[in-house]
Amino acid sequence: MRARIAALGDSVTVGVGDSVAGRGWAALLAEALAPADLANLAVNGARVADVLRDQVPRAVALRPSFVTLLVGVNDTLRGDFDPVGIAADLDVVLARLTATRARVLTATLPDPGLMLRIPELLRRPLARRVRTINTIVTGLAGRPGTDRGGAQPVGERALAGHRGHGLAGAEVLGLPAGVRLARSQGGLAGPR
Repeated sequence: MRARIAALGDSVTVGVGDSVAGRGWAALLAEALAPADLANLAVNGARVADVLRDQVPRAVALRPSFVTLLVGVNDTLRGDFDPVGIAADLDVVLARLTATRARVLTATLPDPGLMLRIPELLRRPLARRVRTINTIVTGLAGRPGTDRGGAQPVGERALAGHRGHGLAGAEVLGLPAGVRLARSQGGLAGPR
């Protein structure tokens, strides 16, 4: 039976940072779970509220067997950052996705200040916001049908080019450190 994967989120899930255009960690994850069909519903610039409003209904309609969720970096970069609203929206996102009986794989966020090489003075407030969202995601990932993949922030790996996207996909699956998803075989590769 073919796995049906819906990938939700922002530019990291779209594949920004992967040197292979149109790829990214979600596509590598789909290859690792082959045979699988991937619907990458992620949108550059998406925030948590956008995922709830636009991506979740599309994902639910697809009746996926797996859903990946990596979102929140764009929320941390805005002046209207609202942790209470983000937590409430993420709770609804996960409730709607787990109601489909899909296995939902969440991922923690990278530090956008490090990714974007923002000066330390500006990076610290962003890092606090990222920790807040990661705490929310980690707490919500304890619900039945939801898993938090890997211990490292996936986005930091994914922005390290194609190899990094392969490491990010492996981390979402909770594979051992050093194992990455390989594009050429559509499977797993050892430490590189």
